[in-house]
Amino acid sequence: MTSNIGTDEMLYRLGRALNHGDLDQWGFNFARSVLGQAKRKGPMWRPSPKQASAILTLIGQPKSIESSESSALIDEDDTGWEGAA
Repeated sequence: MTSNIGTDEMLYRLGRALNHGDLDQWGFNFARSVLGQAKRKGPMWRPSPKQASAILTLIGQPKSIESSESSALIDEDDTGWEGAA
């Protein structure tokens, strides 16, 4: 995890930001996607490092980087969706 707050707290804050209209269109779509994943997959679901970084950015929580991974939200070679042609 890249933060001192737990997954439940991140999802709670993300849901509040979504419900209060605090997000731009990308953030709105991302939040709905992540919250939907968490609901479908149950209590054992954890965000990927990139998802956690994006969530923390959206909820305004300072990040502590624990790995040497890039902090970029999207890789330059990222095509978007898995299986995209």
